[in-house]
Amino acid sequence: MARTRTWIVFAIAASLVASAVLVQRWWHNRPPYAATALHASAELHPVTEDQAQALLGPTVNAPRIGAGDQLIAGTVRWRKAPTSTGNLLLYLIDEGKHRKPPFIGVDPLRASLGTSSVDTKVANRYPWLQGAGMVYKDGSWWESGEELEVAMSSGVTSVTFVAVFPSADSRDRNRDLYATTPVDVSRLLVGVVLTGDDDQIYWAQRLHG
Repeated sequence: MARTRTWIVFAIAASLVASAVLVQRWWHNRPPYAATALHASAELHPVTEDQAQALLGPTVNAPRIGAGDQLIAGTVRWRKAPTSTGNLLLYLIDEGKHRKPPFIGVDPLRASLGTSSVDTKVANRYPWLQGAGMVYKDGSWWESGEELEVAMSSGVTSVTFVAVFPSADSRDRNRDLYATTPVDVSRLLVGVVLTGDDDQIYWAQRLHG
């Protein structure tokens, strides 16, 4: 009888521990707020080099382009978040090619530029963001273009950027890793993803395309 009681106590304790782990995991991955709380929006339009410089301001060097290249400017706006938790990833993706542009000009005081450790996880979780992830080529995985990241703790509520789309006739042997010309703005996707400090992916929202 004593042995039976011991096993019952052990089973109850194990169940409580497992439940606590599940609750902790749920709490850890729980979004701090819904996507609708930000009321985010995006707009895109082609620009010239001079227009790009005017949009980015005198303290930022606007991208320069060669023959056949194209510049697309965009602005993403949102309301101040209910909390300062998380980071907002801003993706610009050519839906026809499922690729990102190789370079984006932006004010570094408003957003950081590069790639994120969660890009491939984002692409796997949200099929409409498949262009966010790495690209498999010649037996290896390659980074494909760049995105923007904004720390919600910064208080920033809008970002203006200028993306470079190289000519499809470029001699760059890696041009198939990126979105290239011709660019149809209606086929460009702008998506935002809220992530946590431990690479949690809270939610994604399509803003354009």
